[in-house]
Amino acid sequence: MLKAYYGEFNKKNSHKFEPHSLDELSRLIDRLVAARPVSSYSRGMSGDHAWIILSDHGFDLSVYFGEGCREDGVIRFVLYGPYSPADRGDIYDGRGLDGSMTTACLKGLLRLLDKGRSPVTYVRKSALEVDIVRD
Repeated sequence: MLKAYYGEFNKKNSHKFEPHSLDELSRLIDRLVAARPVSSYSRGMSGDHAWIILSDHGFDLSVYFGEGCREDGVIRFVLYGPYSPADRGDIYDGRGLDGSMTTACLKGLLRLLDKGRSPVTYVRKSALEVDIVRD
């Protein structure tokens, strides 16, 4: 079980972390990829139509489902960690990674986190694009 919450554009969202199984998260990812893009609400609008925020096993992960993810299965992410509860540091200390990955890569990352393993090496090797977060 991984502690996460999610939100969707144009819906009331909760910001409370709750435990989710890998199966629940996998189904959620598939549903959010297929969700209506922001551009379909009004001409000229664009942006992320959904997001997942996860904080567990010494990592914080933010995932954003944008305009093109329905067609190409690519999402944007920010991954921070590892850290201990007493060592929360900040996202600009060299442990933050951001970039883009496929939803298959995201599901692999979640499997590693669920096992209590660090996903950093996996993300560096498997993401489509990855950079260190800098201020």
